[in-house]
Amino acid sequence: MDSPVLFRYNYSELDFIHQTAQWVDKLAPQESEFDKQLLQRWQAAMDNGAFRYNVDHVQIRTIPGTKKYVALLNVLREVEKRKPQQVMSINQPVNPDAFNFNKVKSNEIIFDLKYSTPNSSSTSDVNNLHDESHENNNFAKAENVTSILINNSPVNRGHCLLVPEKNLNNPQVLTQTSFKVALETILLSRHRGFTVGFNSLMAYASVNHQHWHIIYIPHQLLVHHCPVRHLSGCFYEFTASPVHGFALQLHGSSVDAVSKQAYKISSHLHKNDIAHNAFICRGVVFGEEATSPLTTVRLFIWPRKKYIGDSSEGDPAKEPFNLACIELAGFLVMKEAKSYETYTEADVDTYSSAFRLDESDYKSIRNHVIDVGSENSSSS
Repeated sequence: MDSPVLFRYNYSELDFIHQTAQWVDKLAPQESEFDKQLLQRWQAAMDNGAFRYNVDHVQIRTIPGTKKYVALLNVLREVEKRKPQQVMSINQPVNPDAFNFNKVKSNEIIFDLKYSTPNSSSTSDVNNLHDESHENNNFAKAENVTSILINNSPVNRGHCLLVPEKNLNNPQVLTQTSFKVALETILLSRHRGFTVGFNSLMAYASVNHQHWHIIYIPHQLLVHHCPVRHLSGCFYEFTASPVHGFALQLHGSSVDAVSKQAYKISSHLHKNDIAHNAFICRGVVFGEEATSPLTTVRLFIWPRKKYIGDSSEGDPAKEPFNLACIELAGFLVMKEAKSYETYTEADVDTYSSAFRLDESDYKSIRNHVIDVGSENSSSS
């Protein structure tokens, strides 16, 4: 029997795209070679029956109000998606017998990613997609393989999963390497709506295997341009929505530096058993107006109340939406038509507020972030 064919996407820093088109532009979103390959292979997987359902039924509207929440109706996702793993702790160890992303079918793999330094001899084929077999390809066997997979219960077109160091079966815990991979991946895209989001355990992660969601957002969200308040060092605070959090930007910094500083926040949350979500998107440089042509990569981290899921009282399916990373960013995946049609901005804020930490708990985290920023400033 022939070995299944894998595809590897090679890239280097020379492929990073630091500026994207403005949301005020009426032109269709631009696409890089990375976007074209990802979306073409995603569509091929859809045509070949790799998904649980298609997304032809999806509807979308902007909810009136100053925050311009975007609601997307996808009734099949809640019904057809894989049953979430039972999670009772943010520190829950990986169960080797449970589902993980090394168990997906070969037709669910978009491609693997490989970074090479610009002066490396291996960069001659950068930006080319190469087919390689499991059996003969050392890269496919390497322990640090980063893969992009389809999400077989998609929110919308192009919904994928980014799985850093897939073969290591790391738990759903952010690492500095994970942040770095996510930032590098978003820099490969020219699409202004390309986003990457992370849900910790007890914050709507359904699989305990480290992964990010890749979502192509069709409309501008609040997080793309919202004002933030400087705290200290490179850290800012986001208070434009009911669940407050923290923000960093790539402008004036580097992928390595932002990854390191973001990890200082996420590791503190993890060590202190605090559920959290992260979201990375394009947007205007902090302090710029929403229509500014000066764009960068924005990174948000929200500490929030734990969600137990199937062990909680009530029926999770009756909730209007799961308040996970993309919903915190303002992109609401609604579960049924009534909520989609009738929910107002006030309704969204009221529902979201239930997941906000108690003020004393949030203040403690905020003080820690300020202290870390001050320490960074004094040591630089």
